[in-house]
Amino acid sequence: MRAITFAKSAFVKSYYQQLSTDILTAGTFLSDLMNFNLTRPNWVAAKDYLPSYSRNYYDTKHFYRGTTSKLSVYYSPDYPRCDPSSTCDTLHDSNITRLTSLADIKFRSIFHNYSFVTFLQFGLELHRFSRSLPYANTSTSKNNPSQPSSCNVDWPTTNADCSSKYLNTKCSNPKSSNPYTPYDPKCRSWYLLSQASTDYDEAIFQNP
Repeated sequence: MRAITFAKSAFVKSYYQQLSTDILTAGTFLSDLMNFNLTRPNWVAAKDYLPSYSRNYYDTKHFYRGTTSKLSVYYSPDYPRCDPSSTCDTLHDSNITRLTSLADIKFRSIFHNYSFVTFLQFGLELHRFSRSLPYANTSTSKNNPSQPSSCNVDWPTTNADCSSKYLNTKCSNPKSSNPYTPYDPKCRSWYLLSQASTDYDEAIFQNP
């Protein structure tokens, strides 16, 4: 019994250590990437990037319609309906989308046959931009992705804007005339925990 308990304990410890290492490695890579510490001095946004797929159903030009993908998908509630259609082209072709596409280089290296990681996601304050790998839908209606079918705000929250989105919508009162707000990474627990703490273990198992 003691040997079995020890073996289980050792496995659990190894599991958490490996998972924490993978997440920390991905986070460090992304931070260095965003600070231009990994790009060459003459990086050109117009050509130095990987393919990108949108998670916005209205973005018919860039929307990923498969069920699995080896590339991450991006989303920003600042560009909800692609109206006019050029707005979603603007986001797709922006420096932030193209630069973060390079994060897939590190992200994909973490997904292997012996990996403990099954899902990765990151969010930025700029445009409330987020990427996730593998492909995953947020809670949005296909008819109108700017009006989700369920609440995307984790409660309680320390973010004043997110608090308003929760208290003044159907999130807190199903009978409210104000619909659920679009997915915003800043209103999710994993984002707030990562922002407020240097202990990344806190955010690992948060619902994306």
